[in-house]
Amino acid sequence: MALADEVLKKSEARYEELNMLMSDPAVVADPPRYVRLVKEFTDLEPLVQDIRRIREIDQEIEDNKLLITEADEHELRELAHEEIATLEDERRQKEEAIRLALIPRDPLDEKNVIVEIRAGTGGEEAALFAADLTRMYLMQKRTIGTWKPSTAVKLSWVALRKSSFRWMAKTPTAN
Repeated sequence: MALADEVLKKSEARYEELNMLMSDPAVVADPPRYVRLVKEFTDLEPLVQDIRRIREIDQEIEDNKLLITEADEHELRELAHEEIATLEDERRQKEEAIRLALIPRDPLDEKNVIVEIRAGTGGEEAALFAADLTRMYLMQKRTIGTWKPSTAVKLSWVALRKSSFRWMAKTPTAN
């Protein structure tokens, strides 16, 4: 693989180690440790699945190249060429997903966020702007599905002197 093989191998080895640890009765008996291991396991799972899929893709590409050299029928060779092109596109996508997964995460990404929007000075126009801004944030969070309301927010510009809401921080997925 063109990516840092050592880092990928370590990630895959850690994934397997976590899999073994989670089935250990001593670990299961220690809930805080078990929760930490399960979280690490679920964080590594997409990365390891992508690594394994790249290996499968490489094998399929090799099989198709062999088919191209050995096939007698022109149509079969054409199908193999098309399949190789499709597999190479998928491989590039998986490599990009792996690159993104290897970027270190900010420890604060998992924390909750409290957003407070105040109308400030400016009277009704400031209140309208604060209401629009609040609506924008709420719509964006509802659209991506990561917002869990903690308090009711009144969006009337007359009543909007201070608006606050909270959303649960979830790290972005490769979906």
